[in-house]
Amino acid sequence: MTAEQFKKRFIHIYPKLFAIAMANIGNSDDAKDVMQSLYMKLWERRSELHEVDNDIGYCRVMLKNICRDRWRSKILEPD
Repeated sequence: MTAEQFKKRFIHIYPKLFAIAMANIGNSDDAKDVMQSLYMKLWERRSELHEVDNDIGYCRVMLKNICRDRWRSKILEPD
């Protein structure tokens, strides 16, 4: 997948995904960090994305997992 193909396929769903990130995180700076992580992971997996039929569903699951991991790491951090 080229960068242009990636943009056409995933950039237009950014606002929907950002709204989900905000609902899960509650802080726009942290939500932006989560979104950056999401798009980095998508880019790293771009060779496998041809198998994905539902882009928004796939991204939502990844986003929820990233949010969950961030929550867990904050819970486990010593004060």
